[in-house]
Amino acid sequence: MPWLALIQDHLWQFWRPDVLVLQIVLACIYIMLIRQIASGQLSVKQEQPTPSTTVKIRAPWRRHLAFSSGLVVMYVAMGPLAFLGEQESFTLYVIQMLTSTMVLPWLLIFSLPYEIIQLLLQIRWIKQILYWWTRPIFAMVLFNGLLTATLIPVVLNHLLADNWLHVIAQNVIFLAAVFFWWPIVSPLPEFPQMGRGLKILYIAYSTNFMMPIIVILLISHNPWYPLLAQGVEQLGFSPLADQQVGGIVMLVAMYLIYGTLGIRLYSRQDESIWYQ
Repeated sequence: MPWLALIQDHLWQFWRPDVLVLQIVLACIYIMLIRQIASGQLSVKQEQPTPSTTVKIRAPWRRHLAFSSGLVVMYVAMGPLAFLGEQESFTLYVIQMLTSTMVLPWLLIFSLPYEIIQLLLQIRWIKQILYWWTRPIFAMVLFNGLLTATLIPVVLNHLLADNWLHVIAQNVIFLAAVFFWWPIVSPLPEFPQMGRGLKILYIAYSTNFMMPIIVILLISHNPWYPLLAQGVEQLGFSPLADQQVGGIVMLVAMYLIYGTLGIRLYSRQDESIWYQ
């Protein structure tokens, strides 16, 4: 089969041992820090929550499970799924992008214990970046703007043609996703979350921001990405159909995630929803 031959010719890019090593290093650091927290060797000053912020302390086993799952998902997204998405299919590329921006930030960042996040924020430049880049309007425009820009044919075709440039772009988008989700689910009292009403508006505007590029993807009569078209044709599929399926996957995932979050926020509203 064509895709098997492609994998055999690019074993390093498909299995990504370098990413696997990164996962092992992150897991070791996480275990070391957790042990220090449990033994009392690592402690941080607890800030008092503001009225608009509640810091949820989840059970340790849930955090460990989320972080471990995040490492597995990160390896799949940056390894096999990224390779197939770059070489074979726009639909797989979309799935990889959604995984990196909608799933990984929650599993890897927001599952971290409070002490670890506070430890990172003791590094001044990290705290400054987080302070400025998580401003709601800036974070929303940055994240959605980058996603939209990478779907423009000339941009994505150029990224797919240069593997290292594509890796850099993926990491930048991941950081933008962290900044985007932070105002909604900030785990720190000193970086308070938005009120429920503002969160609903934030989600609604994000949905509308991405809609034009998705609609154009769906109604286009020509495939946009020639490098991906070659891989799809070898598998016996139509490049245009693959492009449209990718657009549908993006639309459904966006409405499912944003819609579920919006409904959950709206169902908890009270008279002060727009004034928090």
